[in-house]
Amino acid sequence: TEENEKKLLGFFDAYNLSTTHEQRKLLLTYLELLFEKNKTLNLTRITDIDSALILHIVDSLLLSKFMLCSTEDSFCDIGTGGGVPGIPLGCVLECKGFLIDSIGKKISAVNEFAEQLGIQDRIIAKQMRAEEIEAKMKRSFRFVVARAVAKANVVMEYAEPFLMDQGKLLLQKANI
Repeated sequence: TEENEKKLLGFFDAYNLSTTHEQRKLLLTYLELLFEKNKTLNLTRITDIDSALILHIVDSLLLSKFMLCSTEDSFCDIGTGGGVPGIPLGCVLECKGFLIDSIGKKISAVNEFAEQLGIQDRIIAKQMRAEEIEAKMKRSFRFVVARAVAKANVVMEYAEPFLMDQGKLLLQKANI
């Protein structure tokens, strides 16, 4: 784990991402939990630590550069799957996160991860489809994040009702 923390710190330095030792420990613990749960539930196709450090942790935290948020702010992670990018963001940001996915088993796993990491007071996952937004959630998030969900125009349509005025959609798409 010390070796992985050094790798992570090297990546963070390269991208000018600031984290504490405690935050890095949480991030690495999250990967351990994700890999363990992935043995019985398909949460990620990324199963080696070096790839996960970059593709799950660094990629997720690059979003934090655009998410200057306080404890009063919140974000929504649409299509969180195994908790990416929501859980890594929850490990380093002060704002609250609401993570949604249509698959109940994934949501159960993500809530377990949040509890085991001790961030369940800020990170909550719920089984729902983005297009079935509840009235109380409309226009309530400063940020909406999504990765690997659908085509960009579709995700923009999903995200729009969640965003408050002047809110930001942060969309991660692979090079194709």
